[in-house]
Amino acid sequence: MSRFGFAYDEEFRAQPDAQRLWAVIQRGSQRHSMKTGADQYPPDVAAAMDSLMDLYASRRIAPGLDRKVKARIMALQDSFRKPIVGAVAIIEGLKSSAGQALNGLDGVVVSREDGDRFGVKVEGIEDSKSIRANNLKTLGGIMRTNMFEEGLYEVLSRFNHACSEARNLKKNEVVGIDPQAPKQTHSLLFATKSIDAGQELFVDYTPEESQSLGVAARRKNLQLKFGFTCECAKCQAEPG
Repeated sequence: MSRFGFAYDEEFRAQPDAQRLWAVIQRGSQRHSMKTGADQYPPDVAAAMDSLMDLYASRRIAPGLDRKVKARIMALQDSFRKPIVGAVAIIEGLKSSAGQALNGLDGVVVSREDGDRFGVKVEGIEDSKSIRANNLKTLGGIMRTNMFEEGLYEVLSRFNHACSEARNLKKNEVVGIDPQAPKQTHSLLFATKSIDAGQELFVDYTPEESQSLGVAARRKNLQLKFGFTCECAKCQAEPG
């Protein structure tokens, strides 16, 4: 399984709006440096981190994607559905006859409207469309939902999570197994226990150092990073 990775570059961080968000993150890091896990990221810092990801995705990642790669990434899930102006987005889930014609089209969020609606400019359509946030997947939201520490994977990112010993797969990162792309990083999956035919496969989304945390801390971390509350067998069995 090959990956897609990124890192914030200095030129991007020098942009005025990125600088403002980065300053919020740095101040928060200093105030909460003695805390651990999700407690390091109070709401203002978490919101700044989300907005910074959306900005980077729209300005740095989207322009360099060819249409096929972009389509494969945009097919992944967005658990956040919190678009910002300027975000690259894809429309889905509209039920009306007019709305169904827009499903699957991608565009750019150009305005914030009343309530939870956003104006979206779709290529080839003259007027922007008013779309609810829940019907918009953004590139930044997809990356926040699906990225492991080492990158975004088209297939591995679709696997559901289970904490430490509740998982049945473990991943290892390797470089150089593809002679056509010797610098490409791949993830190899290994079974950690016997797996029956038809049984769901689970990986642990969190780094090794997080696996010793209690259930409340693990759930808080996963909610912050991936937007869900873990109900794996380990979490359900632990008190707290």
